[in-house]
This record gives sequence, C-alpha cells and structure tokens, in this order.
Amino acid sequence: MMAPIGRNGRIAAITGIVALSLVTASSAGWAYWTSQATVNLTASSADLTITTDNFPSLEHVFLNESLAHTGSVTVTNTTVSSSTQGSQVELTFSGTGGDAYRSNFAFTVWLQTGDNPCTAEATPGPALASGTWGDGDTYTTPPDEGFLPDESRIYCVRTTATRATTNWPPNGAMSFTPQISAEIVRGNYSGAASASTTQSSQYIFPVYGPPTADTAWFFIHTLATGPERRCLDVSGGNSAPGATVLGIVCKNADVANQAWRFVPIDGKPGYYQIISNLSNTLAIAAEPTGTALHTATSSPANVQQHWTLQKTDVGFTNAMWERWRYQIVNDGTGLCMTTGLLPGTNGISLAPCERLDTQIFFVVRTMFSGINADPDTDTIFCSFVTGPPAPDEPSGTQPVPRFVYRVTAGTPGMRYDVHFINSAGQLVWPGGVSVGANGMATWSNATTTNGLAGTGTLEIYEDVDNPNAGNVDPGTLIARGSLSNVTPQSCSLTGMGGAAP
Repeated sequence: MMAPIGRNGRIAAITGIVALSLVTASSAGWAYWTSQATVNLTASSADLTITTDNFPSLEHVFLNESLAHTGSVTVTNTTVSSSTQGSQVELTFSGTGGDAYRSNFAFTVWLQTGDNPCTAEATPGPALASGTWGDGDTYTTPPDEGFLPDESRIYCVRTTATRATTNWPPNGAMSFTPQISAEIVRGNYSGAASASTTQSSQYIFPVYGPPTADTAWFFIHTLATGPERRCLDVSGGNSAPGATVLGIVCKNADVANQAWRFVPIDGKPGYYQIISNLSNTLAIAAEPTGTALHTATSSPANVQQHWTLQKTDVGFTNAMWERWRYQIVNDGTGLCMTTGLLPGTNGISLAPCERLDTQIFFVVRTMFSGINADPDTDTIFCSFVTGPPAPDEPSGTQPVPRFVYRVTAGTPGMRYDVHFINSAGQLVWPGGVSVGANGMATWSNATTTNGLAGTGTLEIYEDVDNPNAGNVDPGTLIARGSLSNVTPQSCSLTGMGGAAP
C-alpha cells in the first residue's frame, strides 16, 4: 500500500503511463495514438512529464459513401505499485479547428466486449460518452471500477458524419482535429496524457430542399448545353416499374416521362423520393454500381429510394437571379447519379461522388402545358391574336403577344413580376401584375419598341417586397423560359425553364 509522503524531506516516486492507441476497423484510414506520462513527486515539488511516441498522424477522409469511422482507444494503468486499490481514470473527447462544421460529426464510445467489438459492423455497447466533436464529452470510471495496476481496457470510438445538412462548407471540404486526453488519479497524485489526429471531409456539400408541392414538377438535366444536354427520362414513357432511367435530349412537349417531383421522407429531413409524372407510385431507385438506374414501385421506407440534393456551386448568376448546380446522392449507397459510365447506352448510373461534370445536374421547374393534362400545373402560355386561346386563358384577346402564367391556388391580389431579358443579357422589360379571381396572371406588351422583339428569356417572380410594377429587385424566381420569334402578333415559348433555387 502506498501512502502520501509529506513535504518534509520524504521522497516518493510514482511512475504512471497512460497509453492510448486508435486502430481503425475501416479500410479508409487509421491512426495510432500512444502517450506516456511519467510522474515524479518530491516533498518540495511535483514534476509531471508527458511524451507522445509512435504517433503517425494519418488523415481520415469522410465521403458521401463513407460516413462512419470506427477505432479503439487502449487505456493502461502502468503505475508501479503492489496495491490492489483501483485508480480512477477520466477520458475527455474534444476537437479543435473547423469550428463551424465539427458539429456535423457525432461520436459514441463504448467498452469493447466479445459481443460489442471495435469493428465497423459491430453494434455499439452502452454508450459511455457521446456527442459531437463540436461539443465533446467526458467519461469517468465509477469509484468502484477503477483501474488496477497494470490493467488495460479497450474503448471503441465511432465517428459518424451527417450528410443531409445545410451546414457544410460551400467547397465541400473541411478538416478538424479530434483530441483525446486521459487523466489517472490515485489519492493526491495524478498523471495525464493526450493525443490528437486530423480528420477531414471531401465532396460533401450543403443540402438543398426543393419545393415539394404536388404540382411542383421539375426537369433534372445535365451540365452540358445545347444538343448535348440530357434530361432524366423514363425509357419509352413506361409507367410500369422496372423501366430504365436514361439521359435523353430534353423535350419541349409530351414531357411527362421527363417531369419529376420531390416527396419528403417522413422523419428524415433533407431526403426525398423522386417520383415520376407518369405515375405517383413510380420512384427512382438505386441499382448496383455499373448498372443503370430503374424505376420501382414507390416505397418510402426503402433507403435505395432516398435521395438528397447537394449544392455544389452556382452555375449562373447575375444581378437578379442565380441557378445552382447539384450532385444527387443516394442514401442507401452514398453514391451520386452519374452520366456517361455505361458505354453504348444513355443510362444513368451511380458512382462515388467527386463533383465531376458528369455528376452535376440542374433542377428546374417545368413550365409547359399538358404535363399529365393537369390543369393545376404551374404553366406559362404564349398566345397571340391569330391563334386559338391557350388552355385556361381568360376570355378575350388582344392583338399583341400575351404571356399567361397560371398560379396554383393563386390568391386574388397577389402580385407577380415579369422580366424579359434580351439575348445580350439586358433587362429590357420589367412589369408587374396581380392575380385575378380566376387564379390567372396576364402580362401583355403593345409594341416591340421596348426590346421584346427577337429572342430572350422570360422570368416570373413573386413580388413580395415591392408593390410597384417594374420591380428590379424581385422576390423568389418561380418560373423561367426561353422566348423566340416575338412580334406584335406572335411569340414562341420553348426551351428549358423553371425556378432557380
């Protein structure tokens, strides 16, 4: 039995070593932590020396397809003593760096047992410490469960990153430093050791929540422009499960097989089913790597049908609006929708997320009439005096081009802005209008002298911050389309269009 030695010349020597090692069960990376603490106490002073040996700092990278990392910490009481009395040990888990994002990484600690080993596949035992690397946590052995001299215990440490959150850096990469410290206490004496390593993430971007109304249909198209642009398309317009999801040239008519909506997963913010306009029971499902995606019967509980949209960067911006680029990640696999991987086919498949051009998609609101013949679909019509009225168009005509936007459940008196941007990118015609009692908003232009002639872009905004017509600082962009052949008596509405997130 050791006893405290007073300060009047008696000398006691206690040597304590706390060794910590972390060996990962993941193939993605590993780190080994060892710290030695030597304690020399005399009657007149206390000299605590800590050295860290055998610590190759090896970075571990978290990816969409690899969100979890499991390792182990070995704690050993190497106090030289014949005592059978245990010493209390305190383990503290904390982190530094990456302050805005460490809370995305949760950890849990459990004691290794035969039933609960420190492996990636293991079910954790009772949590001894848990939290995020942003907050940290501490575990202290109970008084009657102290470490005996020369006793070792292995604690499992699992870190899991959260994918579907807006709190990721815009460039998709960050790093931080997890720290583990240990203190061993016996009577009036203690020894301590600490170690740290670097962890990081790549290609995990902030999540985007698209509109989810029943009438909010979208085109999902590739980064390419012109004839190389491809839209997600149900092969052959087949409304039965099992059809291949292709990347086909985007269409301007009969687009039901290229129109999709996002249905939230209950209790799982940031994740959605992607449902086809062909049938409300038809969803996109993940397939094994190297295989084209297919449609499947909607099953909200199936993680292979859970998708999240990550905002990689702004694809286009000007003084009035911006359009984001996305990578579309499957929750069941952690892989991204990818084009061009299946030679000889147009099939969309899955691959590790690396923010490749072949993994970037635009998600834009449909604006074409006739989507499933649904009169409640938000639609822009371009009508003219020599032709028949557009669907659901108010009675009466004017001998000028008129652009009619149907607002689903439109509130009478609600204002909208319409902007025409010419081919040079200049705003040449701002205007405003209120929704009528019929839920329709109508804009017209009497002449071509103000720049409406020729080709350009039509944009429609919710005018929520300024009641004046011609608001150049509009609210949310809700629809967008390409105009051509605009004259005092005719116009054509064609091309891709939709809401810019």
